[in-house]
Amino acid sequence: MLTGEKATTLHPSLRERLCGPLLIDRRRYAGGKSRRKADAEPISRAWLQAQRASGVASVLTDSGYVGKEDKAALQSVLSQAKGAGADVTAVLPLHSDWLLAPWVDHLVDEICSHETPVALVLEHRAIPWALSGQSRV
Repeated sequence: MLTGEKATTLHPSLRERLCGPLLIDRRRYAGGKSRRKADAEPISRAWLQAQRASGVASVLTDSGYVGKEDKAALQSVLSQAKGAGADVTAVLPLHSDWLLAPWVDHLVDEICSHETPVALVLEHRAIPWALSGQSRV
């Protein structure tokens, strides 16, 4: 897994020496308060094409952060990913509350209804499943 804005510019000699699958994550969801929100701008077609040209195992969206209870942002990322091609995986950088009831049910329903692969990126200052008193999936 390579990360960052310039990760698609991997030197050809290094790419040839890789012995496993290559994935590239733009990480536009990172950065705390300055991070990109999922509804800030559409998924970049140029980013998807650059990954395809790099020979990745699966093309990852450059999704922004899907905040707590932000159903519209979740639907937007999934819809755009589905429309971008069968080789595209929707990166879902989620607030950890998406794994709590009743939000986890909505999350699963949306993923299933869009029928597109997803990669979950969970945000939490600590390990999300280590929180006491809360049931998580």
